[in-house]
Amino acid sequence: MYPQRELLQIVIDRGIVIRDTGRFARILQEMPRPASQFPRVVHFIGKTAKDQALSKLFPSSRSGHNRFRGAVDLHIHSPSCGTETPLILLDSDPFTEPQSRDELRSYREAKQHRVHWSLPPTHTPHTLIDILFARLLFLFTDVVLLFSHDFASLEDVMARLRAWASFGSASTLSSTVRPRVMLIIPEDTPEDLLMLLLEQQNTVKEIFHSIEVFRWDPDGLPMTYKHLKNSILGQADDMLEVRRFNNCLFSATHLEGFYHRALHHTAQFVDRPFDFIKATRLGSEVGEDFVEHVLDFLKQGLELKVPYVHLTAFIASCILMDAYPPKMPHFPPRVIFHSLYRSFCLKAIEQSMAPANSEALLCTLIERQLVRLFSCLTEYATSGHLHRDNIHRRRCDWSRFQSNKTCLYCLRSSQPRGLLSCGHRVCDTCIRRHGEEAAGMEEKFYISRCILCQTNGSLTVVLQPMTASISILVIDGGGARGIIPLEFIGLMQEMIDTPVQDLSDMDAGTSSGGITIIGLSILRWPIHRCIRTFTELAARVFSKESQRPQWYDCLRKMVHCAVFNSVYNARTMEDALKEVFDDVRVPYHPEGFPQKRVIITATEIGSPLCVAFNNYNESDAVSKGRGYKLLRGDEIPLWKIARATSAVPGIFPPVEIGSRKFEDGGMGRHNNPIHLALAEARRILPSGMVPDRVLSLGTGAEEEVEEAESGSRRDVICNFFRNFFAFRFFESMMRSTDGEAPWREVFYRLDTPSKTSHMRFNVTVDGPLEITNVKMMTSLQSTIRNQPGVHEQALKSVIDGLTARYYFVLDSRPSWSRKDYRCQGTIRCRGDSHTVALDLIRLTSAHMEFVTDNEILGQLTVDGLHEDFCSQCHRYRKRVIFHVPQLSEKTSIYIKSGDMRWKISGFPQSMAWFVARQGFDACFGSPDHGIPGQLGCDGCVSQKSTLQARKRKAATANLSWECKAKRSCLEKCLS
Repeated sequence: MYPQRELLQIVIDRGIVIRDTGRFARILQEMPRPASQFPRVVHFIGKTAKDQALSKLFPSSRSGHNRFRGAVDLHIHSPSCGTETPLILLDSDPFTEPQSRDELRSYREAKQHRVHWSLPPTHTPHTLIDILFARLLFLFTDVVLLFSHDFASLEDVMARLRAWASFGSASTLSSTVRPRVMLIIPEDTPEDLLMLLLEQQNTVKEIFHSIEVFRWDPDGLPMTYKHLKNSILGQADDMLEVRRFNNCLFSATHLEGFYHRALHHTAQFVDRPFDFIKATRLGSEVGEDFVEHVLDFLKQGLELKVPYVHLTAFIASCILMDAYPPKMPHFPPRVIFHSLYRSFCLKAIEQSMAPANSEALLCTLIERQLVRLFSCLTEYATSGHLHRDNIHRRRCDWSRFQSNKTCLYCLRSSQPRGLLSCGHRVCDTCIRRHGEEAAGMEEKFYISRCILCQTNGSLTVVLQPMTASISILVIDGGGARGIIPLEFIGLMQEMIDTPVQDLSDMDAGTSSGGITIIGLSILRWPIHRCIRTFTELAARVFSKESQRPQWYDCLRKMVHCAVFNSVYNARTMEDALKEVFDDVRVPYHPEGFPQKRVIITATEIGSPLCVAFNNYNESDAVSKGRGYKLLRGDEIPLWKIARATSAVPGIFPPVEIGSRKFEDGGMGRHNNPIHLALAEARRILPSGMVPDRVLSLGTGAEEEVEEAESGSRRDVICNFFRNFFAFRFFESMMRSTDGEAPWREVFYRLDTPSKTSHMRFNVTVDGPLEITNVKMMTSLQSTIRNQPGVHEQALKSVIDGLTARYYFVLDSRPSWSRKDYRCQGTIRCRGDSHTVALDLIRLTSAHMEFVTDNEILGQLTVDGLHEDFCSQCHRYRKRVIFHVPQLSEKTSIYIKSGDMRWKISGFPQSMAWFVARQGFDACFGSPDHGIPGQLGCDGCVSQKSTLQARKRKAATANLSWECKAKRSCLEKCLS
């Protein structure tokens, strides 16, 4: 088998394609500590003489014959591999031309980069490789060795140097870190040619730092080679110090990351510079929202008359925390500020109440504070720790600052969902940065002290796991018929000990469904309390019908509606809601429980868009263009939200919240808010992920029957009034907006596999779908209990919800093993994982398995649970190993019982997605700083080591058996 040396291939395939073979990643695998090793890169350019020099100067780097030669090959000098400054060698042929796909070796991990620009009109066969040299490879090269022996003449050498210079350097770094050229010339080169060569240095200074000439004879004495090698290493060591001095010394991990980004950039743009600093921020770019956050902070500071020195120091340490997460190269702070933050700070200052002409001054103060703080960065574990210390040292009362649209911990997030006891809000990223992970439950963090208040303020919160998706519960509106979904949820709860609230992560409801969601999901009432409260509320609000004729009641309600804008007394409704939900309680989530997203719909009068009250602090700014408005509910009492979502026109008058008026959410075509819930899920979930489960609960469907003769069915007088528009409008308000139509729109658009994860429950109701008839509630409860198939539907919903509590996390990047990728990780469980497991085993079978489509990963049994729970942190940790043919290929992990199997959360998904989501490729750090407060459990580590030992023992046993079998077969053949 031939060793891989190729780094790049240039392919002709309906245009020009640059193929990255994945060689750089393999080089890193040979280094023991790539994140803390700082390579020196030497680039050999030539043909025969170059090959001869390279084989004698660094023989270990070219061991073995390599039949496959790419446009650029990559080696590592083996003796230096374990040192702090390993030597990486690039090996290029300057006369390389593009080749067809069939002429080149294929690689498993190769990535294609199609060139999006055209070659210049005067291009030569070598123009493309010249562009790659100048715009890509020289970005990372310390020393270039150009062997003139392999060119027709020195003039040809100078022509190539001028060609490289004409394309210019793509680097945005200091010119002092550009490569040094060692021009290797024959010993007998005339002095006049040499002087002519040196006079050309000014023409290439744009791309090279300097050119040095070195006389060398390929057939010379060994001392000549030694002298050349010492010169190469001397130049490389000098460049190492120059890079260190200019804060441009990159680790091997950084080099690989920059290389991949620069290759993609070069294929896209041949004439644009490659910005090293902005390349580190892909996926976490600083945008216009930073202006709003700094502006929010500055306005409060100026109103509170906080001195400029404190304000600018606070902003500077927020910038420092954002700009220098762990693993990030320490670029000069002034360069960082001007490249990423200064323009946004300037805009914020201009829009604030700062004195005229103070913009430049305040920006300068922020820059100086950033430089001062950067000088202390190495004294702290992370920039987040420095940020906290800087706030603490400032003699300023930061507790007076309050915001629900800006995380004041970082000034970078507009979603500060976590509410500390002191009243400050904090974003999920800052919870991970500044919180401590707790034992016993996945993703449970606590902040013991607010960094703004210093002494007051704490928070305990359970966050959404990074690799898990969400399950959605949607409940229709239906007035008194809201007892139907409540009774169904009650059936689900009777089957399990796990709180039914913990089976979903996003709940949406309209009208009576919204009221149910408030009690069940925000207040976390037990389902029996929800049923009791709802029944009492409906009986109190909807007064008993009179014994008079139907036509009289209809006429009376029409008159009452015309005079008072409603049939029922709004004061009665509001008093009842205040008693039930407390007249000041707002939709904060109970501390210590999973952060469930809750949506309650309403319709704003005068607006065609549905309004979604939410408890996760989102505003309509993020929902523009989506057909609905998000409205923060953090300052609105729960009873008012309940009143707004259930204000059916004609039944109750609209409710005023601030200067706006709201009515029933069903009027905005969201009586079944499934479209809205799925739209929010798409916005919230990471790219490539879909909801695990969707459970939609209806409030009754009318049985379709043929209309009989009106004289035999209804009162003649009532039929007479029904011909009038007002009566017909009133009657339509008395009926629920159809919740089945939105469900059908969603369900019939799903592919076959997705339909199994979407379920709708509803029952057929005899007679008209009245929303005020409380007398039918008892019969509806009995109908649900006795209707065939209901218990089976409830059981399916419960099992779907329980299996979706499990999710998968990679322990390390998948590794190639002969014919496929070996993936090692843990299956984990959200919530009370012990109760979830016992419920699942009891409902299905005593013997369950985790499987993929091809492998059995492990068992889920009562007897085996004690092995899967860590004895120290008490979290579920099922260690599994499986294999996939390609990282980009989607796979699934299931829980299997007999012939049935259920996907765990987040699947189907590719391992490449897990690698990206978990940050295994985040060579420049992550916004959460790698979760400094993550619980480092020795028990989990030892459990992992035990599994690896078992796997190695099993593999050794299998190998030993195979060897014995082969030996036996050989002996038989010989005999």
